[in-house]
Formats: sequence, structure tokens, C-alpha cells
Amino acid sequence: ILIQQGLFREDLFFRLNVVPLRLPPLRERIEDMPDLVRHFFALAEKDGLPPKKLDALALERMKQHRWPGNVRELENLARRLAALYPQDVITGSVIDGELAPPAVSSGGSVQHGVDNLGGAVEAYLSGDRGAAAHGSPGRDTGQPDPGRRPVGAEPQHAAQEDPRPRHPGLPERRLASRCPLPPNLLANRRSAGDGYFSRV
Repeated sequence: ILIQQGLFREDLFFRLNVVPLRLPPLRERIEDMPDLVRHFFALAEKDGLPPKKLDALALERMKQHRWPGNVRELENLARRLAALYPQDVITGSVIDGELAPPAVSSGGSVQHGVDNLGGAVEAYLSGDRGAAAHGSPGRDTGQPDPGRRPVGAEPQHAAQEDPRPRHPGLPERRLASRCPLPPNLLANRRSAGDGYFSRV
């Protein structure tokens, strides 16, 4: 498809396409799921997380999921289960809560429910502290957040300064190679004589 769109060279494709390997998506190789989950739990345990196991109902529920994120989604789920849930054996209800799609309200906005610990942590980290604490969207309370700046409101600066550090001992050519300035800004600095290049 990329070749037909002109985004990939055909000769390069045939040069690289010596032994094509087809990796089927996770939903087409469900029989690998128990081994993959055990592997990801073992990796999480090596990283210092507590050991976990799945019960039969949890594994069945995972086999029914479509896995649009493929093996990466499964790995993220295994790490989340190892990090956020205190029980040693993960049950089917926990998997149902983790794999359930987010509820959509009548207005079309996603409701940030806290049916599980993972949802509460994600709501808290995304700044939706009202949902994490009360199980309802925190931004619909009508209370302004004092730590938030309104959209489009930028901090007021007295003058826009050059963020690069000054190097008084470097010649101009060497300084330009380390911190290149656009030609118009470089010309303005030279003509202004602000001391940036006058020390060289």
C-alpha cells in the first residue's frame, strides 16, 4: 500500500523482503495468552512488583477481549494488575473492570468512573480529582481550579529573552555552530550591539 501511495520505494522493498514473517495479532493466537501473561507477570516481579496469577474466569474473560492494542496492550494490563491490585490471584471481576470500555454520558463526554483502582489512579493522574474521590466527573463541579491557567492565557513576560546560555569566551563563528541563530535574529543582535557578540 505504501508503495502504491509513493511513500516507500519499490526497489528498496524488494531488497529488504528476503524472508517475510507474518506475526498474527493476539486475537488470532489466543492459545498463547496464558504463557504471555505468565511471562509479563514474571517481568513485573523482576522489577519489584508482587507476584500475581489469574484465575480461570479471568483468563476466559481475557480470551474474549479483541485486543486492539495487541501484545503491548496485554503487557500493559499485566503490569497494571501487578502494580495496582493487592490480591495474589486476579479474578474475572477485576479483568471485567479493567477491560470494560469507558461509559459515555448522554452529552457525548466520557464519564470517568472509578469502578476499579486503575480507573481511580488514571482519573487522579489526569487531574480529574473529583472523579477519583467521588466517582463523578470533577470538572463538572463548576468550581475553578486555582492552579489552572485559562486556555489561551499566557504568562506575561517583560521581554522575550534568548533562552540559550551566554558564552563570553567563544568566538562568534564557534558560538553560532553550537547555538545556531536564525539569520534575521543574528543580524538584529549584531546591529543592536547588546553585548552578546560585542564581547567576542
